[in-house]
Amino acid sequence: MLLSQTIRLFLDGLGRSEEYEFYISKFQSGSSSSFLILCPDYDSIASAFDSFHFQLQFLIRLELYPAVLFCGPKSEEMKDFLFHQAGQPEECYSLFYVSSAMEHSEILEASRTAASEKKILILLSDESPFRLLEKNVIKLSERVLFVRIQGALKDESDNDISLYRVKKNLPPLSREDRHMRELSLRLLDLDSTLHLAICSPFQILKEIFTVKGSGSLIRKGSSILHLSEQGDVDMPCLIALLNKSFGRELRSPEVLAGITHFIIEENYRGAILLEKQDFGQYLSKFAVDTEARGEGIAQELWEEIEKADMPIFWRSRAGSYIGRWYSRISSGKYSEKGWTVYWRGVKIEHIPAIIDFCLRRPEDFQSSSASLTR
Repeated sequence: MLLSQTIRLFLDGLGRSEEYEFYISKFQSGSSSSFLILCPDYDSIASAFDSFHFQLQFLIRLELYPAVLFCGPKSEEMKDFLFHQAGQPEECYSLFYVSSAMEHSEILEASRTAASEKKILILLSDESPFRLLEKNVIKLSERVLFVRIQGALKDESDNDISLYRVKKNLPPLSREDRHMRELSLRLLDLDSTLHLAICSPFQILKEIFTVKGSGSLIRKGSSILHLSEQGDVDMPCLIALLNKSFGRELRSPEVLAGITHFIIEENYRGAILLEKQDFGQYLSKFAVDTEARGEGIAQELWEEIEKADMPIFWRSRAGSYIGRWYSRISSGKYSEKGWTVYWRGVKIEHIPAIIDFCLRRPEDFQSSSASLTR
């Protein structure tokens, strides 16, 4: 669909246009009956109704229709509040009563009917949302977003956690949020590919349409491969990842001939490629698929670098959107000739040689484009 200028101006306030355009296209072309399952708590409806309702209406304008679960002992109150405050709710919402004993086909048909009528499906039940999700509702969508007034998961120091991996228990959770770990793990055991997140009722759209999100993404964690022989690498998959991530094609597969270490997510959704040099490891490529960036895979790959605790340096186009993050994780940088050179853990006396190496290195891709490292 064509986005109006008003919609674009609002979305521009959330994040970068290439991100929200990617997600809108993905959700509109998805195969699931609902692009998202929203599970708000009572306080999100009672205390932040205006924000919650505005964001639901905005999704309707984008022709995106989530399923919304009103669950638990206050489910009727949540429904009454929404329907009383919304004004002519029958034009926007389709109400359906559901239990864990109900056949999934019935819920699926209700979801399809609501979407065909351009309405948001409200699923009402006095059972817990986790019980319903476990039994049958989870099959409606690949994405589940829990909405609660306190927002993201918190660590033991009450700081927000943007990425939490349940299998690794990282980082440690606050006492109040530990039950969410067990419940989330049960859902991920049913479907390890489920996109499971938590955010506040004020940040739903930002969580949905930006790579960084606004709350907590909950994942099992990726399997990361460490390979040193090119014969062990699926080169067509790797090259496809590089071309897609950088938005342009490699000049030749031969530019990868010098790679001595491959750090690759097992499904080739992200990769770090290293070259061994006299003064440390040169990070030749850091590529992550757009959707995978929103799932924390870039962070998981970088953690492999941090664990190795090795001298490393790399370059990026000056002004690249990722420059702020590179500045934070590096110990120094230098900009010249349209490039910014970064380093971490290297000897001071090697810095001039590192800068010279990076600035002299030829382009690896065929044409100019904003991207990550080269």
